[in-house]
Amino acid sequence: MRHCNKMRRAIPLGCLCLCLHLFWLSDVWLFFYIVSPKLESNVCRNISKKMFGQEKHIARLVEEAGLLQKDLEQLKEQRQQGTREEDARFLSEIQLKEDNIRLLETEILDLQIRLFHSTPVGQLVRREAKYKQDILKPAERATLVKTLDNVFSHTVQSIKEQAPDLTSEDCLYCCLSLSGFSTQTIAACFGYQDGQVVRQRKYRVRQKWPQSARSSYLYKRLFGEEKDT
Repeated sequence: MRHCNKMRRAIPLGCLCLCLHLFWLSDVWLFFYIVSPKLESNVCRNISKKMFGQEKHIARLVEEAGLLQKDLEQLKEQRQQGTREEDARFLSEIQLKEDNIRLLETEILDLQIRLFHSTPVGQLVRREAKYKQDILKPAERATLVKTLDNVFSHTVQSIKEQAPDLTSEDCLYCCLSLSGFSTQTIAACFGYQDGQVVRQRKYRVRQKWPQSARSSYLYKRLFGEEKDT
């Protein structure tokens, strides 16, 4: 009789545990198959909006820098035609324009770097840099090349104007180097295990850069003021 009473009490308790377990499973299913995809979709949408906003901001800065560059060229022409008395004024205005252009170029490059870091392939490269993972696969490298070309279009154009002899891969190296990645990480991006290949490319890039353009902001950011390697 006592055994039957225990069984009667145990059956409702077992049913309660089973119900709680089923309820927990339903919550897990609801999160992973309904809530989680929606959250992921919202996150991706917010990232896309942020990237689009950064791209628009970069485009505005590039346009502003272009206008300043035209003003600078006009000032230089006017200085050549001006008198000695006007020379000091022209020099002052030219210096001011050059400083403003330098500030804009710095802001543009920093925005491009942040934009690249926020892209999926940029995050992949950052993980490789942090955890020393394997070299990028061919499909990943193709995505990387396309992304760098899109994000750093203004910088790549400036690089080619200053150093026309640089190849497309040279420009990709410059973009990754400007983004702050190490020699070993850049090697992984190119599909190499050995960083010596990247060090050789860095040397060749520097050799191809004309002496007349080595006072530029991009050259100094890539190689510094007095670095020889």
